[in-house]
Amino acid sequence: MTPMIDAAGYDCAWLVSDIADCLAAVVTAGAGPLPESVFDGPVDLSDLEHRLRQLPVVGAANALIEDGDMTSFLDLAKRGLFVFDWTDVYRTRRASIEAYELVAVPACAIHTSDLPADLRAIAQRQRLSSAFGDHLTLDMLAG
Repeated sequence: MTPMIDAAGYDCAWLVSDIADCLAAVVTAGAGPLPESVFDGPVDLSDLEHRLRQLPVVGAANALIEDGDMTSFLDLAKRGLFVFDWTDVYRTRRASIEAYELVAVPACAIHTSDLPADLRAIAQRQRLSSAFGDHLTLDMLAG
């Protein structure tokens, strides 16, 4: 992974792909770290989540946590994206996990090749060497 920056107060989503070319929307909740490279993409980061919501629905989705309103996460997962959220924003410092938590999974995952070229370029900038299904958390600081 590329160097991370503290973007406290910047609530947005960014994309990452995995070894199987599946995609995840990673939601900062205004507190999670961001890779420096997400600011250099062809799509304005503040518009990315909106663009992802314009993708077609490809199937059902499952929530992995029960706290709070899961509507926005499930909406992204129905479009074939795994969804990770910086859930520490809802925890005390002592209970924090310092990682993005998998909060919703698609029944039918899409791949980078299913995206328009500009979104595909963003997703390919950050790539895991394992599959999203192998992780309940995504620790971007560990690289």
